Amino acid sequence: MGTMRYEVSYRTSIRYDDIVRGSQEMFARDILENLVAGITVGGSALGSGGSFPRMMSLPFNITGSLLLLGGSAWSIIKFLPKKEFRYRVWANVLIIIGTLIIAGAGSMARAGTTAGLYPAEMVASAILLWGFLMAGTLQKGAEAVKTRRADEKAGVEKVD
Repeated sequence: MGTMRYEVSYRTSIRYDDIVRGSQEMFARDILENLVAGITVGGSALGSGGSFPRMMSLPFNITGSLLLLGGSAWSIIKFLPKKEFRYRVWANVLIIIGTLIIAGAGSMARAGTTAGLYPAEMVASAILLWGFLMAGTLQKGAEAVKTRRADEKAGVEKVD
């Protein structure tokens, strides 16, 4: 952010703060004035139910959901026998739960029940993020394996 602020102000006579302020004013003027309580905001950007973007969203969403579910299930199977990587099993369980929630909410919205779409997307996104952050990298498990191997080499027996 600081670098961008420097580059914009250095290379032009426009200050970064002026750009941000102008963007905020445009958002407030053009967007917020048109929002009316009690109307549904979503659902109109892609056109009617039979339009090309709506029809193409089906194979992309279904394929993406299946790949995410399948990849997480495969990771669970792969990491379950490895004690040092069990934290990744729970991370993948969270990813599966988040995927099922968001896919189910999208399917319900497609069927006409849009009441819980946005709260479900918010909860599912939080669960997915939690799972991704918990999975992290393999470094935690690799360090645990190194420690275990060093202990085995030294003759130290660990009690679980």
